[in-house]
Amino acid sequence: MFTFELTDNYILIYNHKTKEIIKEEIPYNIISNNKIYDYLKLNKIIIDIINKYKLLNSLFKTKINILIFENKTPTEIYLLKNLFKNLSNININLIHVSSLFDNKHLFISGNKLYYQDKKVERLNNNEYILVGNKVDLFPKNSKESKIKDWMRQEANRNGLKPEKIFLVSAAKKKNLDELMAFLAKKGEKKDIYFVGTTNVGKSTLINAIINMNSDFKDVITTSKFPGTTLDEIKIPLSNGHYLIDTPGILNANQLASHLSGKELEVVEPKKPLKPATYQLLPGQTIFLAGLGRFDYVDGPSAGFTIYVARDLYVHRTKTENADAFYEKHKDDLLLPPSKEDNLGPLKGQTFSPKEKSDILFGGVGFITTPANVVVKAYTPEGIGLGIRRALI
Repeated sequence: MFTFELTDNYILIYNHKTKEIIKEEIPYNIISNNKIYDYLKLNKIIIDIINKYKLLNSLFKTKINILIFENKTPTEIYLLKNLFKNLSNININLIHVSSLFDNKHLFISGNKLYYQDKKVERLNNNEYILVGNKVDLFPKNSKESKIKDWMRQEANRNGLKPEKIFLVSAAKKKNLDELMAFLAKKGEKKDIYFVGTTNVGKSTLINAIINMNSDFKDVITTSKFPGTTLDEIKIPLSNGHYLIDTPGILNANQLASHLSGKELEVVEPKKPLKPATYQLLPGQTIFLAGLGRFDYVDGPSAGFTIYVARDLYVHRTKTENADAFYEKHKDDLLLPPSKEDNLGPLKGQTFSPKEKSDILFGGVGFITTPANVVVKAYTPEGIGLGIRRALI
């Protein structure tokens, strides 16, 4: 197995078999604001290294955590080529950790590839457990039963049938006792694999479980730099099986893969979402910094409740002035995103809910909308847009 590690100025390649370390200087800066922002440059560097050291034959005979294809990230290639292939051939407990705050990435994109390839039956031979993390960020009057119903519906829509759903907060250690009791029983005869996209708190959850059951603290390194864990981490259990943390999938259609650590601090809520209700008339627009736009198109005067991080800038204006306001303030008031984030233009989708619904801005928040109105929501390239029956 090879592991590629990025530092500020070098790429380090570690050969697990020979214990050899290759150190290559990065010829130009591909890292900015604590995140990789140019995957194509990284791709070229790694391919040049592969050719220089004639690693190609070795790489395709073992697991490798690198970027080989232009439209995939290192962890996506690793997971899609190895993890799901391996999981479909072994008998394990599959614990899928998702963030309740990022609706479009509740479910791993790699699963869909296997559905299209009709390999889902082999994957479903394993027990599939769904864990929704960051439940502490939902308002205190949220009903967990509604959240679980939504998660199960989304899972079923993606072709998955979870045996059980847990709602937890790894950061606050909320509801972990029930999950740990369940894992203790399931881990008696099988290894336990944790999978999920980046920035869902998967490693934080595993650390919390370990911290509550041993003297070891923070075994797994976590970071605001999505996708930094490039290898699976195996933690031995007392019964001879393992708890295994797998690399998070870094998805180009996920806000966390574009924003810097500093920007994520603004976008991601640290406290329970505090509702802010705006009375709107048709022809009015709400901006969620530069990451979301919400136009009220048609309907009576009505209240719309916004749930976003408290530090995120929210602005109301007339729809007729919205384009001009965006162009004037996209580099100051409407930050994030910044130019360096390489996010595309705002793209919209029209919704006409027939019941009270949440319009979803994946990774940013949601706006609760009354029934029988017409609204149009925008995010950069339409990332994370969606709708669900109102949870609150």
